[in-house]
This record gives sequence, C-alpha cells and structure tokens, in this order.
Amino acid sequence: MTDTERDTAEARTTPATPTTKPELSSAGADTAPALVTAGAHEALFASFVEDHGEWENYRTWSDDASVANHESLTLRVQFDHEARDRDIAWTIASYQSPVGERTWHVTATAGTPTDMIETLLKSLDTDTAWIERTSPPLTERTLTTVTRPLTEFGWTPTINGHHISWPAPHGETGLRLDVAAAVGATTARTGPAWTLWGGRSAEQPAWTIEFSRHTPAAVLQDLTYELAITHSTQTQRAPKTPRGHEAIRRRFR
Repeated sequence: MTDTERDTAEARTTPATPTTKPELSSAGADTAPALVTAGAHEALFASFVEDHGEWENYRTWSDDASVANHESLTLRVQFDHEARDRDIAWTIASYQSPVGERTWHVTATAGTPTDMIETLLKSLDTDTAWIERTSPPLTERTLTTVTRPLTEFGWTPTINGHHISWPAPHGETGLRLDVAAAVGATTARTGPAWTLWGGRSAEQPAWTIEFSRHTPAAVLQDLTYELAITHSTQTQRAPKTPRGHEAIRRRFR
C-alpha cells in the first residue's frame, strides 16, 4: 500500500472497504486530460443517474436544469444544461439530514475537463461522500491527505498571503487553498476553501472546481489524484518533504 492509499483509507471514516487507487507512477506524465466536447457533460450526468440505482433524476421547474437526489436524501447533484464556459454547470451539496443544514458543497464550471467531472461524480459513490456529515476545520493531516498526490509528483507549494498554491510543473493548472476560509477564520468569508483550476492562472482560470471547507478529505484527494496523473510532466516521485512544506506546517502549529 502506498502512502497515498493509506491516507485515503484513513480519511474514510466508515467501516466499508475504501476504493482502491492504483499506485502513482510515471504513466501520468503521458496521460492527456480529457477535453470538453459538445454534450460531454450532459452525457456524464445521464450515465451517472443510469448507472447508479440509488440516485433518482428529478426535473426542476425549468428545463434548463436537472437534479439527481441520493436515496438517503442527503446528497444532491444539480446540473445546469445551459451553462457555458466559466458558468457554474455542476452544484453538489451534502446535508446533515433530509431536512437538515447543508454541510459541504462543490461547484464546477462548464469548461471543466470531462475526466475531472467524471472523477468527481465517482467520488460520490463512496461511503465518505454522504455518510460523513461534518469534517473538522483544516488540520495538517487533512492538508497532507489532500495534497499528497500532487507533492509525490513534484508539485511545489507556494504561499501568498492566506493562499497556498500547488501549480502544475507546466503551470497550466493547479490547486489553491484559502487558509482563512478553510479554518473558518472569519464568518464573513463566503469564498471556497479549495479550488482546482485550469487556464492562465488561479486568478484568471478557464475552469474551476470549488470546494467548501467541510468537503471530506477523501473526496478532495480523488480529484487531486486525477489532477496529478493527467497534468504532471515529471516522471519521478518528489521527495517526501518538498520545498515549502515546513513553512506550511508552521501554519498549523
């Protein structure tokens, strides 16, 4: 079992058997990200509902959007058929109970590569996604679990104010953590805690997937793993403690 697999298994809190991930290898360097083609997201939504009997598709009052509810009525996927480019096409939300408060949520734009959307939907087919109602504020353990796939491929973290970023080696995508939002430093902050992005920069992205601060670490790691194997150019694993890691550690002491 690799370090990545071990952290993923520990992040899943239910007694069910966690999803097994393949080992990180040099294969990711030759794996191209799936591009967005016309109707690709539509097809992903349709196949997700068709292939998962525990989900049921509901048409909203408008034909512009469709909603899939989990049989527990605590996890919901909404897809906007009319979204384009940087418009929000996907909204996923988890709730404490069928009538309870929302605990975590994810949004993804219409331009997001299909491999990332497919991975996101697959992550919902795990016990962690809908049984884990709450998760603690950001800890060093959560940080390590989420970012290990990136650091093992040599994505070096950088710190800029309350943001910590892990840009891809070629600089066209990355992960950004808003530490203030992740730890709940201010109740006035409404922005996402974690952002996966692609494009010119995190400030000028072509697409984004944004996660609230209580999103389960295992769900986040599914996405960072996919990002690492499809957007890395390095063929060797990074050292266990990449440059910049000690500065990040100090923020959680």
